[in-house]
Amino acid sequence: MFDLMRPLRIVSATRRFDAPSRAVVGVLPFVLILIALLAALLVCPLSADDTAAQDDELTASGEWPPADSEWVEDEESGRKYTIVQVKKRDGRYRWIDDTHIRVTYGQILEVVEHDDEYFWVRVWEAKPWQRRKEPTPEELAAAEKAREAAAAAVAATYATDWETVDRLRLESIAQGLPSSGQWRNNFDIVDIDGDGRLDIVHGPARKSRNQPNLFLQKDDGWARWDQARFTGRPLDYGGVSAGDFDGDGRQDLVFGVHLRGLMAFAQRDDGAFEPWDEGIEWDHPGQGGDASSFSSRRVETVDWDLDGDIDIVTLGEGPKGRSASPNSPGAMIGSSRGLVLYENVGDGTWKWNRLDSGIEFGDHFELADLDGDGKLDVAVAGRHGGLKDILRFQNDDGTLETSGIASLRDGLFTSSIAVDDLDRDGRADVIVGYRAMEAEVWRSGVDIFYGGAEESWTRVTLAAVEGRSDFTALDTGDLDGDGFVDVVALTGEGMVRIFLGSEGRSFREEVVAEGPPRQEGCSGHAVRIVDLDADPGPEIVASFAGEVVGMVGIPGLSKPGCRGEGSLRAWKVVKATD
Repeated sequence: MFDLMRPLRIVSATRRFDAPSRAVVGVLPFVLILIALLAALLVCPLSADDTAAQDDELTASGEWPPADSEWVEDEESGRKYTIVQVKKRDGRYRWIDDTHIRVTYGQILEVVEHDDEYFWVRVWEAKPWQRRKEPTPEELAAAEKAREAAAAAVAATYATDWETVDRLRLESIAQGLPSSGQWRNNFDIVDIDGDGRLDIVHGPARKSRNQPNLFLQKDDGWARWDQARFTGRPLDYGGVSAGDFDGDGRQDLVFGVHLRGLMAFAQRDDGAFEPWDEGIEWDHPGQGGDASSFSSRRVETVDWDLDGDIDIVTLGEGPKGRSASPNSPGAMIGSSRGLVLYENVGDGTWKWNRLDSGIEFGDHFELADLDGDGKLDVAVAGRHGGLKDILRFQNDDGTLETSGIASLRDGLFTSSIAVDDLDRDGRADVIVGYRAMEAEVWRSGVDIFYGGAEESWTRVTLAAVEGRSDFTALDTGDLDGDGFVDVVALTGEGMVRIFLGSEGRSFREEVVAEGPPRQEGCSGHAVRIVDLDADPGPEIVASFAGEVVGMVGIPGLSKPGCRGEGSLRAWKVVKATD
């Protein structure tokens, strides 16, 4: 029989919530209700019964276990324990199993004996490392000094000292392009109507009509190709890429549609586009579908298997539920199915093939020969936090082998990606836009990873700012005509930042005093450096989108979003001295 300690009753203070006596009306209903609930939590005292119970039932010392407890050594483990007598109170405990109860504040107690009135519970002596020791002032000062040193070391890795220059002007050539609407997620530039001029192809703007938008380049600006007609299923916003699927010399289109799947069209005479999509998944939520099919907001057209036909490579936009795919019927999908190849059979049908394990998902990836073996590889800007395996190298059989960049920052979220030979050494370099938290500070930036021998990568910081504004789109090209590759980056705050490459892996940041105004509240979604015309100098095309942030209509809890919710913009790059 155990030596029983004096009774210790476990009590739980109960607080009351006084609900409003009448409905809250006005422009701030949610805020007022929240304030009322918080006030009730803060001001409602313990009831008289609860206070009396607390005074009556706790031990005189208020310690658990009591200070005068007698400890017994367990022969098997060598640890010591004591037995504490606890008053039973209906509704204040529940049995977990035959020997354990959980009391109202969450603690689990091991019951060794009980009757109608009391529990006798075993309390183990805390291990030395479990006993909390308050640090001394000297230890606190040393810990703070170490923390500051670590934070300074991390901050130094984000520092840049690029020279700023004003060499370029960006002259708007956006006449005829939309100045409103949410232009997500990416566009393509191609001669879609066969007149010899490059045009802009975009899917439906978010929350707009369900038809694609084809903007033809004209002498005086841009004009929507109203003659273009698309038959088949209704589209939605996402990604688009052009390619000649049927080999007739006309540019065809494939759209990655948010939640629904992919839709490929073959172009016929007079701007008629017909479905060319047998074998491609489609699942329309609300119209018989449940969004469980593979879907993407990023698609690319390329001859992946080098058989002469244009194929489709695409990246899943996010994790899915139960699959409706004939390739995996009824399977639960824990991820987006990653990178997927739709192989062009050549007769309007496509063969589905997963290229990797299906871990990754996102809105940006880049196709490039990363290892110089003549085969296309993939660099992925996925939205998995902390994932460093962002490279996929193509094997001889067309499958992909996953590889990583060890020098990627810890805990980062990749947002955008580009590949180019920035230092002109014949090896591909990878540019990554990201946001990351290190040393308890959120930062957004762009890092360059210069390719080396045996898949080694040297990191150089191109840009970094504190906060989670993100660098959301990237592209490369020679903007100033000096033979070095330059970088254009869009941010989540609507900024266009330009970095001019130079000798020795160094850059100068172009301030573009005459450049585009910041698109306040807008997030950049896609950017392209391209030569749209025969005139000297390239052009930049960019898309933006954004909405009101926070709780709409509630002062203090929302802020204006992107003006007009977004735009499509284009600029001609001109040297400032011209």
